Amino acid sequence: MANPSENSGEAETATWGTWEELLLACAVKRHGFKAWESVASEVQSRTSLPLPLTTPLHCQLKYQDLKRRFSAPTATAEDVENDSVSPSGDKVDVIPWLDELRKLRVAELRQEVQRYDVSIL
Repeated sequence: MANPSENSGEAETATWGTWEELLLACAVKRHGFKAWESVASEVQSRTSLPLPLTTPLHCQLKYQDLKRRFSAPTATAEDVENDSVSPSGDKVDVIPWLDELRKLRVAELRQEVQRYDVSIL
């Protein structure tokens, strides 16, 4: 049987990468701001992050962190809080920084391919 103290450090050492952040943003866009259970479930099913990092509350907090991180330095607190929500108020129509996050992920993948290319040669 596994020692519980061994597993407790797993959540502390695991971190969100751009892949997990991109999945989170896309899940929020798909499910909206009122369905954090659905968002968390999707993130959990598509990543290897430990469960404590992918609870609905943690996903909501991480999304808020991403919004702050990708907002313009001159943005006000109100600008950061306002994503474009559909008229029904459930789904998110636009996440302005989603393309920027996608570009970061693509750049990471390109670097990884180049590293493998060099190691093969």
